[in-house]
Amino acid sequence: MLGFDVYSDAKRAAALDRARDTGQPALTDPVALLQDNGLRDGPAFLLAIPVYQRGLRVRTTQERRWALRGYVAAAFRATDFFGELVRSAAVFHQGIGLRAWTASEP
Repeated sequence: MLGFDVYSDAKRAAALDRARDTGQPALTDPVALLQDNGLRDGPAFLLAIPVYQRGLRVRTTQERRWALRGYVAAAFRATDFFGELVRSAAVFHQGIGLRAWTASEP
């Protein structure tokens, strides 16, 4: 959403910081999507992938923080994402299950 300060939301900011500091993709805890404007039920999550300045070292957390240029991000509605995953993956039709949890859960 153009004009939304992602860092104004603690869950989104935590995922961005985790992605930046680890150099790995990170997911938010469940969030409400702003574009849904309260019209859709169910949780969603955001995926953030850090983008660093080409040519700079990113071996340490401090180097990654210095080299960060932005993020590639995508939003997913949990019911849509997991519903399609289960419908389309043959392995789930063979009795194998799926469990998803947030980082704050054991």
